[in-house]
Amino acid sequence: MTAPQFSEDQVDALGEVCNLAMGQAGSALATLLNVFVCLQSPNINVLGAEQITEYLQALEEAEEEVVAIRQSFFGGVTGEVIALHLGGQPADMYDLLGYENKPTPEQDREILFDISNLLNSAVVNGIWRQFGAEVSFTPPSLLAEDVRLADLDLERNPVWTHVLLFEVHFQLEERRFAVRELIFLPDASFEFIRTALDAFLEELG
Repeated sequence: MTAPQFSEDQVDALGEVCNLAMGQAGSALATLLNVFVCLQSPNINVLGAEQITEYLQALEEAEEEVVAIRQSFFGGVTGEVIALHLGGQPADMYDLLGYENKPTPEQDREILFDISNLLNSAVVNGIWRQFGAEVSFTPPSLLAEDVRLADLDLERNPVWTHVLLFEVHFQLEERRFAVRELIFLPDASFEFIRTALDAFLEELG
């Protein structure tokens, strides 16, 4: 974790809270699909807005094709989630979702939207509810389809100078399908986050 705008205790608290939220999201996905979901430890970093593309290019799946689903959230904090569906379209899940025939491309997209919405809501709300904040979401939208991850253009918000980035990863056991979520919180939210973390740590005593 690299987050110089936050204290070591604050970063540790963010990691613990994110781990709990990831577990809740993984459990929700496992229940939906009736399959074990493998989790990786989250990465938490503060990046300059100009570093986001470089960060994507350094991910281990940088050469893979992805479907990228974008969803913004607002309320106690504002930001957005990019759900990177690794392995492209969800053919790996058709049997788990009860499809006997190959879905249409439109159904494929709806499957990815539904999976993104489930994970985004579980992770983001799982984090912020522990700080007493509630967020709402815009409907998911398609950012890019079947593009190389390293070539993905996130069209970063021009008013962001730095972002707090949570990176979480979900992998279906013995399946190719996986989702890497990138949760971006702009610097305008940093003061709220620091205050919420301090109150959280004080309660822990």
